[in-house]
Amino acid sequence: MRSDFEPFSESSLFTILDTCKVSTRKSLQGVNYFAAESGEAFDEFDYKVHVTRSSNITDHCCIYTLSDPKKRDFSQDCDHEHDESCIECSNLTSTLNKTERFLEETEKDEELLGRTLKKFRSYRESIEAWKAHLLRSINQDLWRENLLDKLSNNEIYLNLDWAMKFLPIKSREPQSEFFGKRGISWHITVVSDNNTFDTDSDVSDSSQEVNDHEMTDLLKKTKMMGVSKETETKNFRYKVFVHVFDQCSQDSETIGTILNDILCRVKETDPQIKSAFIRSDNVDCYHSANTLVSAKQISEKTGIAIRRIDFCDPQDDKGPCDRYAAVIKSNIRRYLNENHNITSASEFVEACHSHKGVKGVLALGC
Repeated sequence: MRSDFEPFSESSLFTILDTCKVSTRKSLQGVNYFAAESGEAFDEFDYKVHVTRSSNITDHCCIYTLSDPKKRDFSQDCDHEHDESCIECSNLTSTLNKTERFLEETEKDEELLGRTLKKFRSYRESIEAWKAHLLRSINQDLWRENLLDKLSNNEIYLNLDWAMKFLPIKSREPQSEFFGKRGISWHITVVSDNNTFDTDSDVSDSSQEVNDHEMTDLLKKTKMMGVSKETETKNFRYKVFVHVFDQCSQDSETIGTILNDILCRVKETDPQIKSAFIRSDNVDCYHSANTLVSAKQISEKTGIAIRRIDFCDPQDDKGPCDRYAAVIKSNIRRYLNENHNITSASEFVEACHSHKGVKGVLALGC
């Protein structure tokens, strides 16, 4: 700070803050602010906190709400009664019904009434769809937690996701080369197991270079369902496989090849692994028929049986793949700032492994 600098007094600073109040900026692109503010209010709705597998409230019971009333194969009977109600859920339904009745009673112009009701019912469907999305997401998270709690020593759990394409970049790049780039595709797979290991042993960086498939240990405390005031400590080991492509189609064939490569590497490192459970994004390349059919062939070829494949609900897959992607990008930016170029898959892999790499991450050029 300069010696001749004299800051404002506290009274002047408070006057400035009072005059220049913080306000929410609004876009000028024709967004329906009433709908946007309603969505923000519904985000604060504590519906997610109350949803469970078994509840006496129909809207909070996963088994009841997710059962198909017309198809017995997709339904399940509850072992409890639904004799309670939720004030918040009831208020939401009654408010929507009252709003619709108010519109029907007050609007006299039939043409304007039709347009208004159509718009209102569209908003109502969006609210109900968002509520259903929250319910499905919570149910999938409950199954994921239950699966991890029961994961045995000869089983692994895989999280699969495509990262956002990485645009090739040079350390010193003219503006003329910035536009019209083709992104580098890279796929992230986080493999986790709960095999026992010595937590006191310190694995040096040199030993990590010798065994690229070694899994990183991470201590995770999980609270078992149905146990109160007692927590069971689980030790999960993680290994992250990053497959980088100069050019590829993000389709089912690519996913099948990646799965086959990962399971072969895991089997080679740990022959005791017998089963695998997979959780992936909800894009076409994961839930396509080709991917599901090829799972049996991959199981027979690798010796690791794919027991289950789960798909997260759209826009609800912020998991370990995204977290590791952020860490890997940070390591890549550090490499880039040291006057290196990243314009191909091989340079991307080199950037991932720079500075001894991110712990537990193995990047592979394809």
